Amino acid sequence: MQRLRIKGLVRAMNNVRDRLAEGIPEAEAEGFRRHVLGITRTIEEMCDQYGKSPSDLPTQSRNAYAFLKGLDLDRLPVRRAGEEIGEGWTDARSGAPRPGRVRIKNVVRIVDSFLEEFARKARKLAADPAELENYRKALSGHVSNIEEILRSSDAVAADLPAPSMDGYAWMKFLLQADSLEAHMAALSHALEVAETLPWPSDRPLTLRLRNLRALYRIRRFRDRILVDCSEGYLRAPDEVWRAIFRRALGDRSTAVRRRIEEYSDTEEYSDVIFELSAICEAGTAGAKGRVHDLEDAFHRVNESMFGGRMARPALQWNRAPTVHKFGHYDSSRDTVMVSQSLDDEKVPPFVLDYLVYHELLHKKHGLTWTSARRMAHTPAFKADEKQFPDYAAAKALINKIARKRRGRG
Repeated sequence: MQRLRIKGLVRAMNNVRDRLAEGIPEAEAEGFRRHVLGITRTIEEMCDQYGKSPSDLPTQSRNAYAFLKGLDLDRLPVRRAGEEIGEGWTDARSGAPRPGRVRIKNVVRIVDSFLEEFARKARKLAADPAELENYRKALSGHVSNIEEILRSSDAVAADLPAPSMDGYAWMKFLLQADSLEAHMAALSHALEVAETLPWPSDRPLTLRLRNLRALYRIRRFRDRILVDCSEGYLRAPDEVWRAIFRRALGDRSTAVRRRIEEYSDTEEYSDVIFELSAICEAGTAGAKGRVHDLEDAFHRVNESMFGGRMARPALQWNRAPTVHKFGHYDSSRDTVMVSQSLDDEKVPPFVLDYLVYHELLHKKHGLTWTSARRMAHTPAFKADEKQFPDYAAAKALINKIARKRRGRG
């Protein structure tokens, strides 16, 4: 099926995202709501005109639609009259004052330097733990400097401009558990896949995995072909890498594009993206939502499923709207995060309890390694998960919510 293309949709989403980040002036809030509703209505009308649905849009446009459709327009981050950007406008989602944006010099330059080094030395670093450890220490130093500046400014990572925030989240992500090793292994293996294709000798491949808001970006220079991929492709299988490289070599076929885009619908891809977004959500919201309270959900689950013996982790709503994934357990910070998409009157408490239980099982079971790959959902994990009394009903409702947010139901 050929997908409908709507020009300017991703640009419109980015504009909305930027306006939300700055705070919507109180006098413009109603106009902003009408603007967002108008965009989604236009998309739906265009899809209907061609006998299609938003799920038939290309992945980036489909995700942009899902983001806009999923915004809670009744809880906008309103900037009151007389408040300037950066003077502590109120975040209407939490009711708490937000500090102004903090600008830290050279974050983007530092990230670009790491990206180039990793692309150039991927194979060496994948096979040399001692050298890799030097890069881990360098990453840790830059992350610590950024966090010290944020602390001294009474700010959080979400207050950084988008490029710096994305770069900080990427460096912080690489410092978690096995992420740096997995990053190098992915680059090294992907380069092996690339060698099976007829690459031009005068324009070698430079491959970089990064915190990219698009799925991938290909740029052709006189001396190289630069392929930037979202970190979400960290554990992509060979056929996906092959499709990406065929695209870089000029294959514009629908089959190749669809193979690349389909991987972004997988749980493995969504896991990484949620982890990256969760890093910059840390400290920006608490356990009490507009409708549901994660504290209450934890106590219900702890008593009924763990006999009250589970140590309480930090509990936090993730305010970034999600499409594929609704919960995450961060072992490095012992934090359970749940997407605000579930903080809704239409979501019954047992569904929230199931999500919290699922993430607490990650805390209980940890990670298991098999054949050099990490497994989070082991047979033991799945057996425990099915002990939840409303397991089937909760899974079915969550899948329904995910389909709806992707524009498929």
